[in-house]
Amino acid sequence: MAVINIVNKTPWSTQTFKGEWTYLGPGNKSFECVKGYSLSFAVTAENADIQDNCAVTIEGKGIYGDKNVFYGCSASMSIYGDEYTVTIEDLTADIEKTVNINEPGTLLESLKDIDLAKLGSLTVSGFINAEDLWLIRDKAKSIISLDLSAAKIMSCAALDPVESFQIMGSEHQEDAFPAFALFGLSKLKTLKLPGYAYNNRLTDGIK
Repeated sequence: MAVINIVNKTPWSTQTFKGEWTYLGPGNKSFECVKGYSLSFAVTAENADIQDNCAVTIEGKGIYGDKNVFYGCSASMSIYGDEYTVTIEDLTADIEKTVNINEPGTLLESLKDIDLAKLGSLTVSGFINAEDLWLIRDKAKSIISLDLSAAKIMSCAALDPVESFQIMGSEHQEDAFPAFALFGLSKLKTLKLPGYAYNNRLTDGIK
């Protein structure tokens, strides 16, 4: 048997599915599960509305590593280890930030004082590169508004950290988005592109 510890940092309720849905309610919970089973989780409000502005982090022995983060209202796991911790956090995107970057590739340094998971609006001026765009894509999953109109995209040599086969290579041109630069930002509603060189290349990486 494996022990599943739920650390719920939100006021919302959790449910698990193993053949049928089981309501666990709000707060922290612990229960046992037979190894070899798969579990699914859902996060809901009191009125049963799905809460998609949350993150579910599963820590414990897994096929794809010992820590996996799911953004949205649901998550799933296969039970192989002895103990797992499932942490549920509120990702309501209410942080607004404006930064000026003098050195491309250093956006993280300018955002180190905030929780990127709760970043709702970001305005960037100055010089950025592919690594800065990947940072937004990978860490600011709840971003709603992104203003790059006063930013210049510089060339750089770097590999996309989440591209498994690295078929896009490491050379990224000036004034062009790298492939899949903003892929997966499902909550992004407003995007302002750099206005200095609007062309087909500039939007190649937006899927």
